[in-house]
Amino acid sequence: MNNDDELSDKSSETRSTSGSQTGITGVDINKRVHGLSHKFQQFIGLFIKRFHHYRRDWRMILSLIILPCLFVLTALGFMSIRPQSPDAIQLIMTPPLYGPDKYVFCRDGVKSAESNSLTSHLVRQPGIGTTCMPGMKLTYPFKCINADTKFHTLANIETSPGSCKCEDSQQHCDEAARMWEVPFRKTNTTDILQKLDGLDIEDFLIKTASQYKEMRYGGWSFEPDTESQDTTLKAKVWFNNKGHHAMPSFYNAFSNMLLRSSVNPADGDPSDYGITLYNHPLSLSKQQLNEDTLLESAADVGVALVFLVAFTFVPVGIMMYIVNEYKRKEKQLQFVSGVGPVMYWVTSFIWDALAFCLAVGLAVVIMAIFRGDSYWARDNLKAIVVLILLYGWATLPWMYCTVKIFKDATSAYMVLFTFNMFVGITTMVIAFVLNFFQNQSSLQSSYEVVKYLFLIFPPYSLGDGLVKIITNQIQANIFSQFGQDVYADPFSFDVLGWHLVALGIEGFVFAVLTLIIELRCSCKSRLPRSLEEEIYKENEEVSNEKSRVLSGYAKNDLLTVSNLSKVYKRSGKEFFAVDHLTFGVPKAECFGLLGINGAGKTTTFRMLTGDILPSYGAAYLKGHRISRGKSNLGQEVGYCPQEDALDMFLTGRELLHCHARLRGLAPEAREQAVDAIISKLKMTYADKVIKTYSGGMKRNLMVAISLLGEPPVIFMDEPTTGMDPSTKRRDQYQGVLQIDIPKGSTNVGNIIYVLEREKQNYHITHYSVSQTTLDNVFLNFAREQSDGAKQYDHDSWERMPSGSGSNSGSGTYLSSPFMNPTYAYMNPGFDSEAYDKTKFGSEHPSKLMVGPEHTILTDDKLITKL
Repeated sequence: MNNDDELSDKSSETRSTSGSQTGITGVDINKRVHGLSHKFQQFIGLFIKRFHHYRRDWRMILSLIILPCLFVLTALGFMSIRPQSPDAIQLIMTPPLYGPDKYVFCRDGVKSAESNSLTSHLVRQPGIGTTCMPGMKLTYPFKCINADTKFHTLANIETSPGSCKCEDSQQHCDEAARMWEVPFRKTNTTDILQKLDGLDIEDFLIKTASQYKEMRYGGWSFEPDTESQDTTLKAKVWFNNKGHHAMPSFYNAFSNMLLRSSVNPADGDPSDYGITLYNHPLSLSKQQLNEDTLLESAADVGVALVFLVAFTFVPVGIMMYIVNEYKRKEKQLQFVSGVGPVMYWVTSFIWDALAFCLAVGLAVVIMAIFRGDSYWARDNLKAIVVLILLYGWATLPWMYCTVKIFKDATSAYMVLFTFNMFVGITTMVIAFVLNFFQNQSSLQSSYEVVKYLFLIFPPYSLGDGLVKIITNQIQANIFSQFGQDVYADPFSFDVLGWHLVALGIEGFVFAVLTLIIELRCSCKSRLPRSLEEEIYKENEEVSNEKSRVLSGYAKNDLLTVSNLSKVYKRSGKEFFAVDHLTFGVPKAECFGLLGINGAGKTTTFRMLTGDILPSYGAAYLKGHRISRGKSNLGQEVGYCPQEDALDMFLTGRELLHCHARLRGLAPEAREQAVDAIISKLKMTYADKVIKTYSGGMKRNLMVAISLLGEPPVIFMDEPTTGMDPSTKRRDQYQGVLQIDIPKGSTNVGNIIYVLEREKQNYHITHYSVSQTTLDNVFLNFAREQSDGAKQYDHDSWERMPSGSGSNSGSGTYLSSPFMNPTYAYMNPGFDSEAYDKTKFGSEHPSKLMVGPEHTILTDDKLITKL
């Protein structure tokens, strides 16, 4: 007894002992899960399918892991080399700040003890200011030397004031004026002090301006005070406004002169006293349009855009998988297997969100390596992570909405990536420019509008949010030098609040929109006016079947199709792809759709499986209308579409297990069903990746998926396309028996006589007799190679009773052994062995099948021979 005999006997035993219902594969098809357990099993099945695909598809690893990490590294690298504001180092406000050997001047117009005491401290230790006081260890430009003991005058130098005049709006001075020399003396700080006693200071400064350009930044003068009775002199501090620090430097030098002149020598050495003035450069304002602030702000935007690129790779990479499932009909096949739209999209989002979180987690690891203040200090890391996660929450659903507009996954990847970056760059550049010029009243209101309007775009929300986090930290770092904490909570509405709210709302809106697109109304039932009156002719058989269905006589049929129509538009003209198709298919019947290419067979299958909506009419399965989004099809229908709806990165066994989970088979039944179907279809390649399969192998796998779980209705759309003849004929299936009779052993009349005589005894429902073709010869060779069948000579053929149609008076012979005794679908109640022993002898076992218990609707050729 072969394996099929054992399987058939085990099936009979199972039915008789446990009362369970075994199917064509010998598996208890009633062992199914239901309710929440079924939904959870579908969830796990879809997760496992995605896991196997992602781990084998290098494109997913590249887009979800490698590219985001590289661009995050790039962004952090840019941030470390971004143009920085000048270092906010403290400066000593003193005349020696402008370097050694610079000129200063002083004029004593009072000549009193008080004025003499003040000017004397310019040339006495420690000199001007405090840079040469003990303990002041300063470097360039500060330098300390021994001061001169007296004033000097250069020989042969013009001492007359000379003359100047104005010509062409410019001052022109003669040689005497340019070379006007006055007494000078070097101080401890290397500054050269010029003595201008008795001279007009303004006249001297004007005439010698060109000679002392960038060499003289200020001085002091003392004049009698004729306006006040409380003071005897009036001091004046002179400074060159070309030196930004000249005024505070020369004023502080005067303060040191006052301090030291007021110290009583009995109380201490005046040189030990001094006032050191420091400044802290403050560069907070970005309202001044200059090169430094422009580059710094542009760098912030550039870093944000690189982050945007990094986390745009993730959702567009995920969309390759989604689009492939839709275009290859994998998604529709999953719907037929029992997955509803809500389950499909919820599972997709959860998996995609986890993949997005993985990319974010790797980015956090990279941030931890750099630990820059802008993305690590205080609450910045939490804010950036939440912002990026909400960007994923908003971006994934809106990309789901676009899945049906693309022709292939590659175009989807490029278009979505380009569109996302275009929106992000355009909106951020517009906001950046308006922000920089918002001090102009005409542009200030525009910026206030666009900074909220652009939040409807997720790329802008991410990019602008990152810019605000960086700016917030930079301002906090600057003010911290003055002991002030101006760091704003990044989750406040002044920083990220509105961005986070916008992203949260967008994610919810796009998710609802995705479900609306998927579950759009399937109740359309009116034809276009141009086709309502179209008259078509029907042959008698079609008319009779239509009358039977419409009159209600087909209400007990397993599948009923009533006036099913589909209208398309081509070149502006509407036409019928399917025209009022009406028929009913009872249980256990094989029903075929025949027609030329373009007759509408595949369109009919798509409507029967809910893939597309009919323009008019309806189809009913067990009395329930077939429509889009019905998840109960998985228990009732098997479907082999015209396309190979296969994930090329899974193995055949993995995909069969996935669909077994989707159909609700219990774990123990699932293992048995998958193993049995692989064995029956001789899928020795089941553990290889599907992309290595030939066309025939893929179609064989599609048939296996449609038969999985023993559905009562099986839709097959050209299931044998691409198969070799031995696989295509499928003479093993569904109660079909083929007997090869040697030439000259009998005649057609005797064969028909025997068949008609035994028709009732053995439930033979249909039979046909035909001549052997080349196709049959090929099949015989294939059987010998795969089944181990042997050739028999004429001695093994028994005599058959002769009839009126016989051309041999001694009788004819009928073949008892069969070339291929292995069949997939057995009737456990039929004792073929007993029949063989009675009719043909015990040494020649045979198989005789009854009619099938499954309904098959196919548009392929079904050749049944007996």
